[in-house]
Amino acid sequence: MGNVQVGKGSAVAVNTTLGWIIIGPTCNSTECQHTSSFVIQDTLDAKLQRLWELEEQKGKSTFTLEEVECQEHFSRTHTRKHGGRYIVQLPFQNSHKPLGESRTKALQDSCLKRRG
Repeated sequence: MGNVQVGKGSAVAVNTTLGWIIIGPTCNSTECQHTSSFVIQDTLDAKLQRLWELEEQKGKSTFTLEEVECQEHFSRTHTRKHGGRYIVQLPFQNSHKPLGESRTKALQDSCLKRRG
């Protein structure tokens, strides 16, 4: 995709996924009372084919395995209260690294802060 602008305050040509469009002012005067429209028409069949191809690509999942598992977890565990709030169980990874032996150090730091 790309943009082409001739000068500041002029029309801009924008390359979209369905083709080029031109947007922006068409005259320099503030008293300009007309609107211009420029259309370059491809065959309707070609444009529809391109649109369908884009729609097919949107249907394909681009989620990682972790994201898919998270969505499945939400679907399995969420509920909704009468007031409209959602309740969701927190997801935990099965393959997490052990936390280590930091409890003793944390208690020592906590005691030092209370004394100081």
